[in-house]
Amino acid sequence: MAAPLAIWLLSSKRVMLLVRTVLAASLTVALAPATIRMLAAPVLTAPQRWGIALGALATASGVSARGHRLLAASLALVLVGGLARPADFRTLFESRNFFGTSRVQLDRANNVLRLKHGTTAHGLQPLGPAAGQPASYYGLSSPIGQTMKRLRPRQVLVLGLGVGTLAAYGRRGDQYRFLEINPLVVRLVEAPRWFSYLEAARQRGVAIQITLGDGRITARELADRGADLIVVDAFSSDSIPVHLLTVEALQEFARKLTDGGVIAFNVSNRFFDLPPVIAAAADRAGFTWAVQSQEATTEYEAASTWVLVAPSAAGAARAGMAETPWAHPAPPSFRASAAWTDDWANVLGALRAWHRVSDAATE
Repeated sequence: MAAPLAIWLLSSKRVMLLVRTVLAASLTVALAPATIRMLAAPVLTAPQRWGIALGALATASGVSARGHRLLAASLALVLVGGLARPADFRTLFESRNFFGTSRVQLDRANNVLRLKHGTTAHGLQPLGPAAGQPASYYGLSSPIGQTMKRLRPRQVLVLGLGVGTLAAYGRRGDQYRFLEINPLVVRLVEAPRWFSYLEAARQRGVAIQITLGDGRITARELADRGADLIVVDAFSSDSIPVHLLTVEALQEFARKLTDGGVIAFNVSNRFFDLPPVIAAAADRAGFTWAVQSQEATTEYEAASTWVLVAPSAAGAARAGMAETPWAHPAPPSFRASAAWTDDWANVLGALRAWHRVSDAATE
């Protein structure tokens, strides 16, 4: 029994056949599932899916003709994955510029339009009767929704356009100025065929102005004491603009506020723990701060975390920063941070993954 097996194994053709079979099986197990998941992701456009699928089909035909049927089967699975696409998502527009790729996507399951920049969601708007409802991080029950209801600001300065959701709070005679660095985002949000928050606000008599440029630099050029509320919303992705979180930035923003005005930071972020950073900068500048995290309460809202900063006691009182659910002193999970300045910042120290590594090292 052993001798015939040894003779069979020593046959060069059979050895090569065995090796090819093992490699093909390994490739099938490792490649096909991952490829199908990739091709099914909504970030790929229809032409991209078809291109990859047809390439897989051509390759499968070639290897099948050469006798590698297992490998051909693997590539056939890739073909199936390439043709399959989630029924709930449809990419309506996609374009790339210096700042990356922006997409407008229709989410059929939730009946909303989404604006995505890379993998980061920059906002959404419900379709149908709920189209005018503020959504995502700006819902009526969100921390910023509570602040808008309480302050009822007439002059609002917003760093980061998103899809213009904050304009849903505007009333006749209000003035909303958005500062946005990405011209493609401005073009998409200004087009009523995609998002209608800005157009609807204008029809209500709200003065909407969009200025293209870096938020801090552009805000610096505006007149002092011209905003009842400044909203800074530029921290949702894995790349954060450090220069908006420094002591000097807070001091510059404070000069743009009217008496009793406040600054609201949207610090909802999967990767960075930013409330301690803003709190430290506010303490250094001598300002009052408070933090609040809120879970979504409707289908169109998203969980969010906001930090309010008030340069004056009057502003803190108007915004209710000493009242529940705003928290100051901070909740027990709050980590102390050194204040960032224009000359020094510790981005690694704000990284959530770094916190987990540090905690594991000290246990």
